[in-house]
Amino acid sequence: MFASKDKHGNYATKSACQLGSCFDSCSLPATPPLRALVNAGEPNAHLVENLTTSGFVTAANGWSVASELDYNPWDATKQFGTAGTVAKDLVDPSFDTQPCP
Repeated sequence: MFASKDKHGNYATKSACQLGSCFDSCSLPATPPLRALVNAGEPNAHLVENLTTSGFVTAANGWSVASELDYNPWDATKQFGTAGTVAKDLVDPSFDTQPCP
């Protein structure tokens, strides 16, 4: 799970199969799939302007909603599906630096 205070997180679980209730394989693949992780940068130093061309929001990663493709996480005017505006979530005031007294 990747999580941050007041942010969303993703969880994955593996359920055990019961005899007679599972006809498919219940084992994990030999190698786990690569997990997409994109550093969006900082408010004044963007590293990503398009989550699809950066390799995060792609059909290969399971994204299928057309409105979520080619999304700019720094665009404060565009909603990302039902998650709202990502740009607001990328700015965390608790990390703002304060000048030394």
